[in-house]
This record gives sequence, structure tokens and C-alpha cells, in this order.
Amino acid sequence: YALDWIDRQEAGKPFLGIFTYTLPHAELVQPEDSILQYYRGKFADDKDWEAGAWSRYNTSRDTHAQFAAMVSRLDGYVGEIMDELKGKGLADNTLVIFTSDNGPHQEGGADPAFFGFNAELRGIKRQTHEGGVRVPFIAWWPGRVEAGVVNDHQLAFYDVMPTLLDYAGLDGSQYSLEASTEECRYDGISFNNTLTGNDEEQEKHEFLYWEFHETDM
Repeated sequence: YALDWIDRQEAGKPFLGIFTYTLPHAELVQPEDSILQYYRGKFADDKDWEAGAWSRYNTSRDTHAQFAAMVSRLDGYVGEIMDELKGKGLADNTLVIFTSDNGPHQEGGADPAFFGFNAELRGIKRQTHEGGVRVPFIAWWPGRVEAGVVNDHQLAFYDVMPTLLDYAGLDGSQYSLEASTEECRYDGISFNNTLTGNDEEQEKHEFLYWEFHETDM
């Protein structure tokens, strides 16, 4: 459906596509196809996870192989998106962002420590330590975002909307939050300057703050 939607877009006509893949996610179950079979048996200490009576997830076999296959599957899906953009002649004028909604999880039998997902960061999903909220954020924009650059600018998802408005040359004041004021229309800050290599002009957050009341972490 995503590829068909992109195929219907016209060059020179603005569009916004948001593809919310659920891979990799908590339930480590997926098609028994060649992607999964490739990883089965590759991890000597692979394990199974048994779902309890009240579990929201199904039992999973070979959890390490399942997780690795999910990552490869997502990689393939992203590749299909990129190929479709290039095939339509849209790639050179399209900003592509790849990111995640939270840090690694240990639900459904996943083992973030096994793959070293968080490196030296403390915390996982459902925790407000850095490992729970810091996620990959990759931007691809030929001719405007320099390839291979790593930037330490700190941003949050509420910065995406003002960035897209800035990118489109639009005034975002009419999209203000209900709690905003005339002086501060929304919490987000456009990071368009960072995207385009103009760090000297980039406005920064004084702080980023989260609360999560489901846990005490």
C-alpha cells in the first residue's frame, strides 16, 4: 500500500508520507519465510519465550533469530521505499527521515543486552533514562543534507512539525497548541538549520523533559 501510494504522487507536487512500521516490536512473531530461516541456528545461545496465561503476546521460538530477522525485514522495506522514490524521480527533492518511537524493549522475550542495542546508555523502553528515550534519527536529502555527517543537536518529536513547516516555507502559527501563547506557539523548534548544515544559526532547547507515570524509572 505504501509503494502504491508513492506511485500515485506527482513530481513537483508536495506530499507527506508517514509509514509507521511495527518492526521490530514486542511480539517476536513473523512469517516463516527465508528472512527468518536465514537467522535460525545462527545464535548458539538462542532461546524460546513462553507466553503466560495473561500475556498480551504469543509464545516465540528462537527470539534472537526473530529479532534479527525483524531488523532485516524492516531494512528491506525501507529499501523498497527508497527504490520507489528513485524510480518515480522524486528522490532528489524529498526529505526522508528514519527514526523510532522509543529505545529498545525487553517485552515478548526480547533481550536488548544480547545485541548491545543501548551500548553504554542506561534504560530501555518505558523508562525516562536516556536509553529509553534516545533513538536513531537519520535524515536523507540529496544536495541539502550532507551525507555521512553525525550531529549532536538534541531534538524531540515535537520539533518535527515546525521543521516541516519551515522546510515548506509555511507559517506554523495557526497550528499552535491549545496551551500556547502569542510568544510561544508550540514547544517544538525547527531544526531545519541543522539539517542543511547551518549549525551556527540553529536555535536550541534549553532542556528536554519527560514524565512517564507507568513506572518509577
